[in-house]
Amino acid sequence: MTYVVLALGGILAMGGILGIIFPTLIRRTFRNIRFTPRMRYFQAFSEFAIGIILYLSSHQTKFPITIQILAIISMLKGILTLLINPATIQKLIDQVSHLPAFALRLFSALATALGIFLIYAAP
Repeated sequence: MTYVVLALGGILAMGGILGIIFPTLIRRTFRNIRFTPRMRYFQAFSEFAIGIILYLSSHQTKFPITIQILAIISMLKGILTLLINPATIQKLIDQVSHLPAFALRLFSALATALGIFLIYAAP
């Protein structure tokens, strides 16, 4: 299970690094997203599944309580994705696509830091 945490951390860190280097790529990607019902269920399932995977593997990591907290946040985010109106989520996606490059780089740096933390936490 720790390999899954390593993989999640690696994907998150690589995506964050791409966002730091190419913020326009993030902006273009968000402008092309249309939040469909199928995407909504996929997003909710993915977030909930990632939370379960993190929670189940947390006892094997260096920081089990922190990983459990991140897992619970991910599971709650998956549930909230189903509860929030899809039009509201689409408005949030549109707002992100109009953020300045500095803000996109800042969020990408946070994603990179979280990915590196997951890599470090997995033994």
